[in-house]
Amino acid sequence: MKRLRLISNIISILLIGGYVVFLTACWTNIPETVPTHFDVLGRADAYGSKESLIAEVAIMAALFLLLAVVEHFPSVWNFPVKVTAENKARLFAKGFAMIGAMKVLMVCMFINIGLSSIVANYPVWPLYLLLVLITVVIIAGIIASVRAR
Repeated sequence: MKRLRLISNIISILLIGGYVVFLTACWTNIPETVPTHFDVLGRADAYGSKESLIAEVAIMAALFLLLAVVEHFPSVWNFPVKVTAENKARLFAKGFAMIGAMKVLMVCMFINIGLSSIVANYPVWPLYLLLVLITVVIIAGIIASVRAR
């Protein structure tokens, strides 16, 4: 479990760091006004200053840290089955796997949102792929928890 936490934390931190380096490297080339919201077809329908990209990184980092902290308190997690002495280790292992995957996918989602604001003609399909992956992780986590009872 600790190894999984370490791996998901390292991947998430590397992704966040890589995105910050990318933003820093191309900051002067980013227009002062960037899209901040898109419709389901990927068309921009709201705009803001490029400083909103800094807020995006701050929110991404804060959510990552929140998940990393919550990960240390499995006794407060909510499972679809009753936690007993017999199933506690199995359920916590499933929970750690789910949170680890969600940390990485959440970071990827924020990076995707930022890239769609910066890169011209950025495709919409990565967003849908990430939404499907997040849904799969949630459903698989619930099923795994029910089976682990």
